[in-house]
Amino acid sequence: IKLPAIEQSESDMQLLTRLASYYDSIVKIVENFLIFMPRGTGKSASNRSLPEITLVREQLLSWSALNSEYPGYKSCRAWYYDFIEAKKKIVEVGSEGPYLDLNFSYANEETAQQAAQTRLNHAKRMEKSIDLKFIGEPNVMAGGVIKLEGVRDGINQRWFVSQVEHFI
Repeated sequence: IKLPAIEQSESDMQLLTRLASYYDSIVKIVENFLIFMPRGTGKSASNRSLPEITLVREQLLSWSALNSEYPGYKSCRAWYYDFIEAKKKIVEVGSEGPYLDLNFSYANEETAQQAAQTRLNHAKRMEKSIDLKFIGEPNVMAGGVIKLEGVRDGINQRWFVSQVEHFI
């Protein structure tokens, strides 16, 4: 990863988390190594697929599905300032609209392109979300995938797990 010069006025872990967010990834420290992994892949740090857990309606204590603030964006636009031509330019990623416009001007085309791709990936992941409560699946982990069956149309599908809380 090629990184621009960064001023640090935060803890090392906060800086690493911010860098990971720039590249649509997560960061993990394992045995003196920094590992940056893309978000939403369902894979572990060793690039192995995490187990897909299948849940049926009878296992669910409660659930709520939400549509997000990102209503089906297909592309994203970001702006940067070209100092050679002395003008503001646009970078587009994705297919035709609807467009998600970033309201920040970036330092160069490469940074604007990366920011637009990261935000589009995030918007696609967050288009729909679901909050589940269930008993008896200790193998569910953040980064994994849950497959729901027998609930209802629009819910019966594979879901990426972004956060897990286990209680004893």
